[in-house]
Amino acid sequence: MTSSRLFTAAMMLFWIATSALIALMCTWAPRGGMSLFGLSAFAGSPVIESFDAALVAIGLSARGAHFVYTLIAATNVIAAGLLIFAMMFMLLGLEQEQREARPMVEGAAAASALTALVVMAISLAGGHAGPLMALQLVVLAGHLATLRSLADVPLVTDASRAADAELADIVARHAESHAAFSAQTASISRSEPRP
Repeated sequence: MTSSRLFTAAMMLFWIATSALIALMCTWAPRGGMSLFGLSAFAGSPVIESFDAALVAIGLSARGAHFVYTLIAATNVIAAGLLIFAMMFMLLGLEQEQREARPMVEGAAAASALTALVVMAISLAGGHAGPLMALQLVVLAGHLATLRSLADVPLVTDASRAADAELADIVARHAESHAAFSAQTASISRSEPRP
C-alpha cells in the first residue's frame, strides 16, 4: 500500500470526524446540549450563537430554525457516510471499486457545498457571519482537497495484485526448495560413516 493512499485515507478520516462532529453539534446544541454518562456536550456552544442570531434576524420561526439545523446535520452525515464508503473502497476494494471511490468523494463535496451555501446565505442575510459558516467552508475546502488528492492516488489494479500473488508464490516455492535442500544436506551429513 502506497504512502499516498494512506495519506488520503487519513485525510478522509479527519473530514469524516469533522463532519460527524458538526452534525452532532447542530443536532444537540440548539436543544441545550447532550448529556451522556453524567457528561454534558455541546451545551451553550459558541459556534452556533451567531448563526442563531442570524436565524432570528431573518425572522425564521423556531420550527424553521429546527428544519435548518436538521438540514445542516443531515447533509454533514451524508458527506461523512459517503467518505466512509469511499475510504473503504479505496483501501480494500478491487480496481472497479477503487474507481467508484471518486464519485463518492464528489458526492460528499456536493453535500458539503450545499450545506456551506445554506449556512453562508443565512449568515450573510442575517448579518451575523460567524464560526459555523467558517467551519463549514473549511470542511468544504477539505472535501475538495481530498478529491484533488484522490486523483493522484494510483489504482491497485487486478494485474498488480496478480503479480504480487505470483511473486509471493515464487518466494514460497524458493523457501520450500531451500528447506528441502537443507534437510537433504543434514540427512547426508548424518548418514556419512565416521572414521
